[in-house]
Amino acid sequence: MLHLVVPGLIAFGLVLLVASTAAIRYRIFDGCVKITWLLFTLRRIPLDDIKYVSTKPVWYAEKWYNTAVLRHRRLTIYRKDGLSRPISISPRNPFVFKAELDQAMARLSPGKIKVVANVYSGSSLGSLNGMTR
Repeated sequence: MLHLVVPGLIAFGLVLLVASTAAIRYRIFDGCVKITWLLFTLRRIPLDDIKYVSTKPVWYAEKWYNTAVLRHRRLTIYRKDGLSRPISISPRNPFVFKAELDQAMARLSPGKIKVVANVYSGSSLGSLNGMTR
């Protein structure tokens, strides 16, 4: 009987561990991005250490996914030192998370990120589409 119970407990533990990956959360704090699982901080990335964030996947990144099916939810965080591997995450709304991360990085160092609002300053949007005012 014991030879059936031990493998069953091991299988149950593995299933529970795989199912608990859905509890991985990504949060942006004042100076860092935290990857947490339940109550434990798994990874802490300082905002001033982030070079840029991309939606393109790379095979050599650290993968901290909280879903089994990614469906275009992947973000890759590259760091400035170049020696550390990029970190790949899967937030529920990746573009919203990326925008919030860009805003937090801009608050940390205001002159770093530049946003071009209107490339054609001498014209209106209607005249660019062939419409006249």
